[in-house]
Amino acid sequence: MGRGSTGILIRKVVECLTEGPRTIAEIAEATGLDRTAIGKYVNLLKDSKLLFEEQIGSSKKFTITPTYRTDTYFGLPLEKVSEQQISSVYHLINKYWAEKTEKRLSSTYAQKIAFKVIKTCNELKIPSGWYMYGGMSVAPYDGSVHYPYYSLPQKVDLCVKEVVKEVVPFDHAWQVKNWQYTDAPELYKVKEGILKILYGPKINEEPKNSLHIIIKLVRKLLSLTPKVDRKNYVDILDAYQDLLLDMYNKLDDKRLIEHKQECIELFEAIWRYIALFNFKNDLLKFYNKEILDMHFLLDIQQQEAETIELGTQLQSLIPETDIAKKRMYDALNRMKSVDPKQLEKQNNELETLQKEKRLEEYNKGLLNKFGF
Repeated sequence: MGRGSTGILIRKVVECLTEGPRTIAEIAEATGLDRTAIGKYVNLLKDSKLLFEEQIGSSKKFTITPTYRTDTYFGLPLEKVSEQQISSVYHLINKYWAEKTEKRLSSTYAQKIAFKVIKTCNELKIPSGWYMYGGMSVAPYDGSVHYPYYSLPQKVDLCVKEVVKEVVPFDHAWQVKNWQYTDAPELYKVKEGILKILYGPKINEEPKNSLHIIIKLVRKLLSLTPKVDRKNYVDILDAYQDLLLDMYNKLDDKRLIEHKQECIELFEAIWRYIALFNFKNDLLKFYNKEILDMHFLLDIQQQEAETIELGTQLQSLIPETDIAKKRMYDALNRMKSVDPKQLEKQNNELETLQKEKRLEEYNKGLLNKFGF
């Protein structure tokens, strides 16, 4: 089962628990999921502190944190004023959109309009930031919801009207994305440049040269990412650069073309990982760090697992030259948290192996990055 599927199933467990405390048997009955799988998901949720365990009579029941919401990204809480403001903004967007066009208002259009309004009008206190595909608020737009209107300053009303007028002429989602990206942080523009190469025709015509350009852009991309106090974050991003260099040095044009899809999948996983931290960093203006840590941890852990898995798979396609290298990548495949003593023992073993094979310079960076 893929990481994306695991995330969906975890959300099913979370949504079930928002209805009240339940045992694993009750969760299984409500969701149709296997009890063993539910036990695993419950442990993940407990680790992220989104879930609490309590003994009620003879039964062990699980309760989701009371601040968790099913209508926001990452279940983040919303203050009453923020909730009323985003509801009012979506109400006005619907109103002015219907006045200007008969086209259906998609969530992409609504969320990008709302983000522009939030950034333009200082009166609004709606948590927002730049996530995977662009700027957005923590409350996504749902076309099936009726959004009540609460009082907003006249300036905000006029702003919504003007922004809707700007966006209505666009017939495609990519056009409204390009419209938003004119004001995007440099990080997002560099990301678009990498995707343009990965999905463009030149990578098939000049794979080696294209990879060379991608490596330069990735270096710039990583220099623009938020500074994060999480060891895995630095390790994974550094290892990704090493992997690209390894591919450039060891794979010919034919092999690079053969593995283009794996390269695309890994970059998209890397970008999702970076975007999680970027969005979280942007939201520090609205939430304290402890709240964000709690609500983002589960997705961060899931994305780390997916990224490491894809990176290890791609690395396995590069010809191995010695036993030390094979052992190193086997270690990557088993990457997990260990206690400090075990970590020190593994580091010592690999350092000894490096010296024996005289591969210190080649392997030192990646071994240190992943703590083996």
